[in-house]
Amino acid sequence: VRGRRGAGRCGADAARSCGAAVGACRTVARMTTAVPLYTMRCKIACAHCSVNFGPGRRGAMTPHVARACVDALATMPDVRYIDLSGGEPLQHPDEIMDLIGRSKAKVKSARLTTNGFWAASPQRAAKMLRRLKAAGLDAVGLSLEKWHLDFPPAGVARHFSDAARATGFAPRRRS
Repeated sequence: VRGRRGAGRCGADAARSCGAAVGACRTVARMTTAVPLYTMRCKIACAHCSVNFGPGRRGAMTPHVARACVDALATMPDVRYIDLSGGEPLQHPDEIMDLIGRSKAKVKSARLTTNGFWAASPQRAAKMLRRLKAAGLDAVGLSLEKWHLDFPPAGVARHFSDAARATGFAPRRRS
């Protein structure tokens, strides 16, 4: 789990719950956003990737470990947002929908960061975003920095943006 707003180790109970995940559970006092990295696999292989995600990578949290991680994060009062990420988390859509629901049941805001591989057509983009909205997702971010521009198929950003507006997501850009 990556934490935003500093760095440090979480308490022993939380570390035991989710430390076996892709990385050690990391938190800080006053951390407001936790970013569980569900999978190491990604549809794209960016040269700049600091954690070496890519198509050839294997490794993902098991559903049991991922649920334990969300549960551990839910006990941390300063953590308001759980932002599911990876690699590409939507390569595991059923598991991600479950984690969104679990985050919401724990009264946390559920967010997701994606490269949008699934938005190859307007219909596919709308279908996935409707499913995410029905699961309870609060916000979705498309990784579309200058380093990613060579990777997505033409139209992905437009399909994503149009479908996000149509399904009630205000598009946000991950920085």
